[in-house]
Amino acid sequence: MKKPQSLLFTEHKLVIWLITIVFMISASVFIYFIIIYFSSQQDKTSTFADSIESAKQETGINHIETVRRYNGQFPYDVITGTDEQGEEVFVFVPVHGDQPIQVVGQSEGYSREEILSVWRSQCNQCTLIQMTPGYEDGRAIWELIYTDVNDQYVFEYYYFHSGKLYEQFILKKPQS
Repeated sequence: MKKPQSLLFTEHKLVIWLITIVFMISASVFIYFIIIYFSSQQDKTSTFADSIESAKQETGINHIETVRRYNGQFPYDVITGTDEQGEEVFVFVPVHGDQPIQVVGQSEGYSREEILSVWRSQCNQCTLIQMTPGYEDGRAIWELIYTDVNDQYVFEYYYFHSGKLYEQFILKKPQS
């Protein structure tokens, strides 16, 4: 007696359905993570437009060069630009609005290049990842993020006005 032909086709359909279901679940998970990634990236810059507007209204800055985020004790949007007198300034706009806006003339302290020179003299084998002006404890600072010779992640903070080391955090690798 012969097997019915429909049994062969039923197994084939089951495999196709399983592959389709696995593909749909995988695609859904992938799309979900893409949405999460882009929404988190948007959150980083969502306050920039309001911060620029506040800085223009309250500080007299009239030309904006860059805007970036500094995450310290209080997060600030850091605006680099020039004021009405043509002086280059940093404007520190608090993200949550619970701190006053701070304006610091770039000529009042150590420049980016001067701080990099100080840092390189102490750590010439290190790899700089990011350098950002920041504001902590009522003072302008420079934040340097880099990896050292031991491939450890280092956060180093220098006073803007004196160029001296303010604080340093080293994230040590776990022992293998």
